[in-house]
Amino acid sequence: MDLIKIIRRLRSSVIEHFHRPERAHVFNLSESMHIYHRATGYEHLALNRLYEINFDSKFNDQIHKYQRNAIWYFLHAALKGYSTAQYKLGMLYLQGQLGLDANKATAQKWLLLAANQGHVDAQNQLERLYQQ
Repeated sequence: MDLIKIIRRLRSSVIEHFHRPERAHVFNLSESMHIYHRATGYEHLALNRLYEINFDSKFNDQIHKYQRNAIWYFLHAALKGYSTAQYKLGMLYLQGQLGLDANKATAQKWLLLAANQGHVDAQNQLERLYQQ
């Protein structure tokens, strides 16, 4: 009888430990990471297709679709607070890649968000921007 009580208490404490509300943030982070990796997949498709020689308008539409999807997924992950996606968006805006126009103010905004979360590359890039 005592063994059954011990097992029930152990089971309830394990369930309580793994179903705490503060653990939801860990799930959101992994979800953001998954979204970020989906964006990198579209980015690779867009960049690899960009260097193929083809003047078909349907081919160009496909490249624009890959670029648009990559940017959308980077933005989605960045808005969820994933610092790597925020850094990536900042660099895309800074360099004007994936069909984005270069915009230094928007780039600084995203880099600052990533830097405030401790992203070292974003902090270094912001330092370089402020020195210019």
